[in-house]
Amino acid sequence: EDDANDETERWYYADGDGKLCAGEIKSIKGKYYGFWPENGKKSGAMLNGLCVLQMDGSKIEKVIADDIDSNDLDDILDGDYEDQGNWTDVYLYYFGNDLDGDGSMKTGNVTVNLDGNSYNFLFKKTGNPAGGRGQGVTGIEDKKYIYNYGCKIKASSDDKYKLVRVEGTNGDDINSSGVNVTTKDLIPAWEDGTDYKNWYYTVPNGIYEGQDLTCIYKKMVFDFTKNCPGIIQSLCTKLIKKKLLYESIQFVDNRITMGEDAAVVYKAMLNAKKIVVINDCYYFYRTHQDSMCRSKDYDIFTKIYYFYQYMYNMFSIYSVEYCLNMQLRAYIISFIEKGLIDIFSVKLSSPYIFPFELLHNSDKKIVLYGAGNVGRSYYKQLVKKNTFELVAWVDKGLAGQYVLNQKIVSPESLKNYKFDKVLIAVKAFETSQKIKKELCTYIDKEKILWDETKTNFWLRELEI
Repeated sequence: EDDANDETERWYYADGDGKLCAGEIKSIKGKYYGFWPENGKKSGAMLNGLCVLQMDGSKIEKVIADDIDSNDLDDILDGDYEDQGNWTDVYLYYFGNDLDGDGSMKTGNVTVNLDGNSYNFLFKKTGNPAGGRGQGVTGIEDKKYIYNYGCKIKASSDDKYKLVRVEGTNGDDINSSGVNVTTKDLIPAWEDGTDYKNWYYTVPNGIYEGQDLTCIYKKMVFDFTKNCPGIIQSLCTKLIKKKLLYESIQFVDNRITMGEDAAVVYKAMLNAKKIVVINDCYYFYRTHQDSMCRSKDYDIFTKIYYFYQYMYNMFSIYSVEYCLNMQLRAYIISFIEKGLIDIFSVKLSSPYIFPFELLHNSDKKIVLYGAGNVGRSYYKQLVKKNTFELVAWVDKGLAGQYVLNQKIVSPESLKNYKFDKVLIAVKAFETSQKIKKELCTYIDKEKILWDETKTNFWLRELEI
C-alpha cells in the first residue's frame, strides 16, 4: 500500500502460501535474491545494487545501506561510514544494478560501475549464503591482490603506489576470518602515530646556497601548500658536518624530549652555507609495537611548551621574511593533537568549508544532500547560521537514520518540501553530477548547487 501511494516500484517474492519472503537471502530457481527484513515500509522488498548487510547465517538482521554510491563506498573502504567502528558480522553484497533486470546476487569477479567510476570486486562463490556465499572478501588473494569488503585495493594512476596493512588473527588471506585491511595515504601524515610513513621533501632536489637558501627557509619547518613539513626533521636522514652539528646541539634546551631532532636539524640548516636536497629514499623506518611513538604521554603539553619556547626564541633572530614562527605554530599542531588523544581521547580534524558564497540573500530554505564526511561538516556550519533554515538533510543510503541527531530523508521525499536551494555535499565531481541529474527530473536545475570541497589547515574541530 505504501509503495502504491508513493508510486514506488519494488519487487517482492511470495511462497506458495502467499507469504512474503523477508529478511533473508533465498534461492529461487537456481539463483539467490536478497529481501529486506520486516521493518519499515521496505519490508520484504528485493534488494538492489551494492548493499551493506548485517548477517546471521543466511538471515539478514539489518540493512545498513542499500544501493550505495561511490561516495558511500569510499567512506566504507576508509573506515569512515556512519557507526562503522561498531559493525559486527557486516558484509558487502551485490544484487545487480538494475531493479528492472535480474536483481540476483552476484558472485566471483564482478566489475561494478558507480557514478562513472569502475570498481573490481570479488564475492565468495562457493557454498550457500549461510556459509558466506556472495559476501565481499577481505584479505589477500593468491599472494597478489588485496580486497576490502570485496573491493580490490588499487593505487590511483597518479600515485602508482598505495600503502596497505593487512592483519588477521588466523591468517591474512581471503579465506581467513577476522581479517582487517587498512590503507594509508602516500602524503605523509607526520607525527600522527601511524605505523608507516612515506616521508618525502616538498623542497625539490638540488644544491642550495647563497640567496637560493631562502626558498628552503620559507617552507622547511612547514610547507603550507602541502600541509606538511618541507624538510622532514629526523636526524637519521641527514648528513651534517661535525662542526655544524656540534654548534647546533650545544645550546639546545636539555629539557626538550619531544621534537629534539627538529631543534637540531633546523638550527643546522639555518647555519649552513650549503644544503643539498636528495629525495631518493635510502633509509626505511618502521615503528615497532612498543615504541615510544605509540605510548601515551601525559606530560606532553609540558614537553610541547619547552620545545615551542626554545624554537620560538631561536627563530625570532632570523628574518620575518621566512615566516619561521608561523611555520612553527603549524608544526606543533601534530604534537597538540597527540596530547588531546592521549589525555582526553578527542581528535582534531579539518572540516570542509561550507560554500556560503554560492547562496544569495533570498536563499533562506536550504536542503543538504549527502550525510558523509562532507555533509556532516556542512551541517555543523549551516545550523549555526541564523540566516538560513535547514529544511531537510538527504542521503539515499542513510534515509530513515539519524546523523548528529538529525533525521535523514530520502531524495524522493523532497517533493514534499518547499526550499530555495539544494546543496550537494560530496567530494567527487562525478558523484555530484549523477546526483544532480537524478534531482533534475523533479527539481529545477537552477536550484541545485555543488562546489569543489575546500579545507583550511587553521580551522579545526573536535571529534569526540
